[in-house]
Amino acid sequence: PYDATACGKLTKDIVVNENVLKADGTPNEGSFRQWESIWSFEGTFDGQNHTISGLYQKSFDHLGLFFYLRGTVKNLGIVDSYFYVPDSTYNSRIGAIAAQVYDTVTIENSYSAATIEVLSGGNGVAGLVGLVGGSAMLTIKDCHNEGVIVSTYERSSSTGGLVGYVALSSTVILFNS
Repeated sequence: PYDATACGKLTKDIVVNENVLKADGTPNEGSFRQWESIWSFEGTFDGQNHTISGLYQKSFDHLGLFFYLRGTVKNLGIVDSYFYVPDSTYNSRIGAIAAQVYDTVTIENSYSAATIEVLSGGNGVAGLVGLVGGSAMLTIKDCHNEGVIVSTYERSSSTGGLVGYVALSSTVILFNS
C-alpha cells in the first residue's frame, strides 16, 4: 500500500527519459515516457546530491515531481525535464519539484534545470513550486532555478523563478536562494 509519510533517499541518479531537452532548453523531437506526478508526499526525500532527469509531462493538471508536497525535499536536482500545459481553461499549478505545497514544507539545497511551458491556464508556475496554498509555511534554503519558464497566456498569473502563486494566508521564507 501507498504511504505518503514514508521517507526516501536516492542512492544514484534516476533517468526516466534521455535527451528530453536541447541545449537551449527547448524540447527534443521524439516519443517520451509520460511522467505521472507522485500524488502526495509528506515525509523527507533526500536526493543525496543526485538528480532525477527526463521527467516529461504534457497535461492540463498539476505538474511536477510531486502533485502535493507536505514534507521536506533536500539535496535534489530536477534536470533535462519538460513540463507543458497546452491551451486550456484549467488553472494548472506547475513546479519541477512540487505543483502545490501545504502545511510546513522545507526545500533545501535543491534546484531545477527543467523547462516549464504554459500556453494558457497557469495559475502558479515556477521552477520549484507552483502554488503555496492554505496556511502553508514554505522554507526554501540554498536553492535555485536554472531552467526555462515560458508563460505566454495573457491572463496567466503568478509566474516566478522559484515560487509561483502564494496564498494570502501562506508564508514563504527564502535563504540564499
